[in-house]
Amino acid sequence: MNALAIGVANVLLTVTGAGALAVIGFARSRRDLVRMAGVAWLAGMAVAGIAGAILTPLGAHVSWLLVILPTAGGAAAVWRLTGERIPGTTPPARAASITSRAAAALLAGATASIGIVALWALSGAPLEEYDGWAMWGMKAHALAALGTADPDVFASAAYFPAHLEYPLAIPFLSSLPLVVAGTFDSNVVVIQGFLTGVAGIAGIWFLLRDRVRPVVLWAWLAAIVATPAVAGQLGTGYADVQLALFVAVGLVCLARWAEDGRRPMLALGAVFLAAAALSKNEGALFAAAAILSTLVVAKGRRRSVLVCGAFVLGMLIPWHVWTTTIDIPRGSDYDLGSSFDPGYVLGRLGRIRLTYEWFWRRVLFSGDWKPLPLIAIATVTAGLTVRRSQAAVLAALFSVLSVAGLTWIYLISPLGVDDFLDSNGTRVVASVVLGVAALGPLIVDDLIGRPAPATSSGTLSTRPGQRPQPESS
Repeated sequence: MNALAIGVANVLLTVTGAGALAVIGFARSRRDLVRMAGVAWLAGMAVAGIAGAILTPLGAHVSWLLVILPTAGGAAAVWRLTGERIPGTTPPARAASITSRAAAALLAGATASIGIVALWALSGAPLEEYDGWAMWGMKAHALAALGTADPDVFASAAYFPAHLEYPLAIPFLSSLPLVVAGTFDSNVVVIQGFLTGVAGIAGIWFLLRDRVRPVVLWAWLAAIVATPAVAGQLGTGYADVQLALFVAVGLVCLARWAEDGRRPMLALGAVFLAAAALSKNEGALFAAAAILSTLVVAKGRRRSVLVCGAFVLGMLIPWHVWTTTIDIPRGSDYDLGSSFDPGYVLGRLGRIRLTYEWFWRRVLFSGDWKPLPLIAIATVTAGLTVRRSQAAVLAALFSVLSVAGLTWIYLISPLGVDDFLDSNGTRVVASVVLGVAALGPLIVDDLIGRPAPATSSGTLSTRPGQRPQPESS
């Protein structure tokens, strides 16, 4: 029954995402929608997460949204794709040698095998980590049982330790299969989180498969999936890797838009970043870092990037208005207002060194993330020094801004810096690591030199040496 409920919920999410792709002009034919199922799945999660985080606090019932969102998505797809035939935008397969195709197939098989083994291992796993059941699982259960973000739970001092100030995109997504099943099983929350990871990998693959050599793309995807922290954290029910994948796919969209200026790619990136911002508080930090980094590389098209940023901010405003209106207590981890107290800040500058030393020891050279961060750093460094890849510039700026923002949070926090880092440091860094890793295939392809892509109407690629045409603003 649980498997059926999870399947139904995710099919409905995919239909929702298909409608979103059609509305923004990313998909222009029914064949496009079929071939875009992977990215439509994650796009549906992003759209539903945004809608749930905004509407359930206003009294919208989860079960109604579960029906309305895919119905609207399906209707939008039919409306947009009926009538005048528009050439499809599905990317053509990139020509490759037999050796390259064989290597890519082996890497794809290895990636799929790792995912299957992880799914089997998690198929009966309950929520065991404290935050998994006490925070994320509790909120998903409450949304499924009560139907809305009832203030008796979501604004109650009794639930203060559950970070009530966090937006509700991830708990809403986890509540959908619970509503379909009609009962609570913590394993459903675990599996739904894991499927967000699968959808994220599928989204990265689809968005890069026309631009990057298959062997390069699958090598990076295999490296991401094989990193113990990815499957390990997805299996805890925490939101950090789910947030990270929204950020990573959003960054890929922005990188592709910066290359060829296609507005649908920018619009899709804005949707993913808005979903990230509504997943956890630090999601807004990573979304801001992605947008600011894109402002630097998008010469002549900065107005469009600002519109993207305004959209993300606009999606955040309803949540913050609601939390202020009903006086949801703020978390005690940090207070941004402390940033404007010079005496307080100057007295804690030593925390900067401690924070960087902690990340150096616990993320780069030990722990469940290695060696992915080192591979990503080496790739970005090569991209900047050897070819000055645009994707490498975007990755470098994003990582610097993100790490600086996280460091500032640890600096102003009233908690002990070592204790705070020990409790969440290896989790919050997920968005930085996976964001840069998702851009890795683009950087490596730039270093190798782009081969000529296959040609077809509506291709998603620019020709080698062809400068992107700036869009009118």
